[in-house]
Amino acid sequence: MWNKKRKGKYNVFLAILLTTAMMVFSACGTASDSKSASEGKSGETADSDQSQTQSTADLSDTDALNKRDEDGSYDGPLCEDEHTFTAFIAGSGNFTTGTFSEEVIKNNPAYQRITENTNVKIDFIVPASGEEESQFNLLIASGNYPDIIIGSASVTYPGGFDQAIDDGCFLDLTSYAEEYMPNYLAAISANEQVYKEATTLQNRIPCAFYLYNPEYEGKELQWWGQAIRKDILDELNLEIPETVEEWESVLRAMKDYGIEVPYSMVNCTGMDQAFLAAFGIAKAPIDWQNNIGFYADESGKITYGAIEEGYKEYLTMMNRWYKEGLLDSEFMTRSWRTVADTIYAMYGSGQIGAVYSLDGILPTMVQALGSQNPDGETVAVGVPKKDENSISKVSIGKLYAGGGTWWAITSKCSDPKLAMNFLDYLCTEDGINLTNYGVEDISYTMVNGVPTYTDVVLEAETGSSDGWRRNSGLALCIIGQEKVRNAQFKDASIQEWDRIWTETANQYSTVWSLTSEEELSVSSIMNDISTYVQEQTIKAIIDDTALNNWDKTVETIYSMKLEEALDIYQAGYDRYNNR
Repeated sequence: MWNKKRKGKYNVFLAILLTTAMMVFSACGTASDSKSASEGKSGETADSDQSQTQSTADLSDTDALNKRDEDGSYDGPLCEDEHTFTAFIAGSGNFTTGTFSEEVIKNNPAYQRITENTNVKIDFIVPASGEEESQFNLLIASGNYPDIIIGSASVTYPGGFDQAIDDGCFLDLTSYAEEYMPNYLAAISANEQVYKEATTLQNRIPCAFYLYNPEYEGKELQWWGQAIRKDILDELNLEIPETVEEWESVLRAMKDYGIEVPYSMVNCTGMDQAFLAAFGIAKAPIDWQNNIGFYADESGKITYGAIEEGYKEYLTMMNRWYKEGLLDSEFMTRSWRTVADTIYAMYGSGQIGAVYSLDGILPTMVQALGSQNPDGETVAVGVPKKDENSISKVSIGKLYAGGGTWWAITSKCSDPKLAMNFLDYLCTEDGINLTNYGVEDISYTMVNGVPTYTDVVLEAETGSSDGWRRNSGLALCIIGQEKVRNAQFKDASIQEWDRIWTETANQYSTVWSLTSEEELSVSSIMNDISTYVQEQTIKAIIDDTALNNWDKTVETIYSMKLEEALDIYQAGYDRYNNR
């Protein structure tokens, strides 16, 4: 069981944390711009003696004042004299050369204020864009570690976090967290699931993870789903479809009405997660982010969607729609990644009646429609159901500490306890505000108790997102405020789409922990299987022979060592859940 006592006097502060949502960030830049998975049993304390034997960090001598008031806020600076830590940023994505250069950092009021408040300065080491992983691996191999490493889900230590501790690279924070990182410890002790996600198989706290607090209780924000032309439905006197059967009737009516492409998937895999969920496939074999589609069924058995009977039912439906002209005849070539302009133009001209899309590209499609048809109306459609009495399920990964940034204190850190205090400060109310909103009365003001961005952010010449990055301490953000941010940055219609897509399906987490050897094995196996499944999925949709031979296709998938991959993921799933 996770330790309820850890909440203690931080309950008031934790309530603030849990009313917020999180966003995942990582950073990139150029070398010239700046100086050049895994979980554990909740509530237990790891024996860190062995893991620290290779550490060269001195944890007995520290400048950390470690002074907090009753609500967990730090009372004054963290140390008497200014201390500088070096931090290597191994992640990439939200920071570009223009928004995360040394000049921008120096002119960012949030980073300046963090330094003023803490007496701690961060000297970021930013590898060239695209070289983050290679530079990180070189750094690890050299043994010349910086004080802190900021990583991401895509760039992590070979062998995982336990291995990083055993190798003497990362410090095991477990035995120090209660004294030096109580605010972070309170955040990960919010419930059993978040604690499990933020600790390792060997019961360790290896770093500070970026924690996602869901906008919708117990659910990951679903930014993909279906949308339909409501004005056409009204013209045809039809309701928004909910079941698969209703969808088919609506698409046929649209075809009769003269819509050239009643339904478009805007991806070229042939895999539509919304409809797959209706047929019991909780995770597509290949999703929007190219993740591999393994998930646990109701009995806890790991499966792969393409081998399930529901997948063949899905293919049968899509094959029928393809032959009837309900599905885009060029779906296998029309991906938003490669021909977005074509998709926008088709939707704008009224050629498409309904789509499976993302909240990031749908607004441009809607805008294109409005420019040519002012009366055109697009609305989100809930995740479809197989029948009126069912509800679809979607499998996700880690909910709280899954795909985000992490901050590891290395064994070469000049003052590990001060670094712990610094990371913990970022989890206080002051730290949360500075890393999410910036400096009050500059980039945000409080309006009815809610941080509200000013025109410095919202009317920035380079766009509101860039204005936000340039005025808040995002590279140091551990407790994010996605819910508040989305309410101000996302159009109301997009927020409504996300709400409908999120609330109309059940979600559950399928999480595993694999060894580095297991990772290599399944990667080798699934590279071939994923390619084959995508090819055969497209063939089955457009060709009756391929569809009729799907059982043989499943046999071929098994012959490609799928059983071995399933066994590995099952072991990893059981390993994660049985600790």
